[in-house]
Amino acid sequence: MVNSNELRLIVDELVAALRRYDKLRFDELQSRELGPPATPDQVARLSHVLRFVLPPSWRAFLSIHNGWQNFRGTAKILSTEDYGLPWVNQRVKDWEDLLDGQVNPFGDGRQPVLLGTDESSFLVVDPTTVRADGEMSFIMYDYLQEERRFPDFASYLRHHLSIMRALISREDGAPANP
Repeated sequence: MVNSNELRLIVDELVAALRRYDKLRFDELQSRELGPPATPDQVARLSHVLRFVLPPSWRAFLSIHNGWQNFRGTAKILSTEDYGLPWVNQRVKDWEDLLDGQVNPFGDGRQPVLLGTDESSFLVVDPTTVRADGEMSFIMYDYLQEERRFPDFASYLRHHLSIMRALISREDGAPANP
């Protein structure tokens, strides 16, 4: 299980990788604002709203940064205050309206974690997969198709970091860091 210090290192490496990629690809930094730490009350309220105890890796992230704007394109890692906002509810409804017999990515209590108003990819947490350590699966979707499962939120962040490193390598022609 990841602790807050390990998660902070992953986030710091991701911030550096995103900045490097932005400079290489766009020749300028994109706006990618990290939220301030969530308070214990904010995390508790979110658990109450979602009706499950947040997995430790996600809780640890929120205790460091309450959300992350433009994390993947214009999609954001939602803050504790984003749940219940009209745009989040509408976006979930928009996806559900497109199901056409497919399994609902938001069924069985699954909740969005990464979501954008016009992005085709989103990440959900699945409370039906809770393990003895309290962790849950995080599932990446692209156009309602399950793309990949992660055993915890830290694993998702590590995966995104590895993708960013590969993209950086492609942009500058140097080998990617392991």
